[in-house]
Amino acid sequence: ARCLPCGRAAGAPRKRDETPREYALRLCRAFPRSAGHAVFIVEALEREVYGGKVLDESTERRLFEIKREMRISSFRMERALALRAAIRRDRAKRKLSKPFVTPR
Repeated sequence: ARCLPCGRAAGAPRKRDETPREYALRLCRAFPRSAGHAVFIVEALEREVYGGKVLDESTERRLFEIKREMRISSFRMERALALRAAIRRDRAKRKLSKPFVTPR
């Protein structure tokens, strides 16, 4: 479930007709550095939900660590996007007003 807000924050929301695996693969292509996390999450999801298997302790621990890393990454991504939007607004305001001229 943590992939959804992270993907949205990164500009890659899940499509209505995408399966969890298809979404994870799309995220892997878009964000290759996080590919291992997305694949691990979807494989754990498939084992638990579709396979009816209980996740072992090491898998649970790794999922917890991935969730923590993704939370931090998501926060940083949201802050970066907010900063980028503020810069764009500032640039747009400057274009509408007089150009800045330094006094001599």
